[in-house]
Amino acid sequence: MDDCGAILHNIETKWLYDFLTLEKCRNFSQAAVSRNVSQPGFSRRIRALEQAIGVELFNRQVTPLQLSEQGKIFHSQIRHLLQQLESNLAELRGGSDYAQRKSR
Repeated sequence: MDDCGAILHNIETKWLYDFLTLEKCRNFSQAAVSRNVSQPGFSRRIRALEQAIGVELFNRQVTPLQLSEQGKIFHSQIRHLLQQLESNLAELRGGSDYAQRKSR
């Protein structure tokens, strides 16, 4: 497995949604409430995501919280990736006709 595959293997999907929520809220406490997670647990999940990909996603030195340059790039990519994943899953669940047509 290459480095990118190993990284993906260690990332939990909920961390990606946490990241998007934190970018929207710009506040750890509000984002944690929104995700129905304790604030310390939420912070650990964001830190775990950053450690898994090897970059800091947020500039924590400013208020409100801001994305780092790497975080801006990651945000755009992950938002589109999750939208595509959700769309693909909806297609699979939404119609066996569609799945059967695609398999032919």
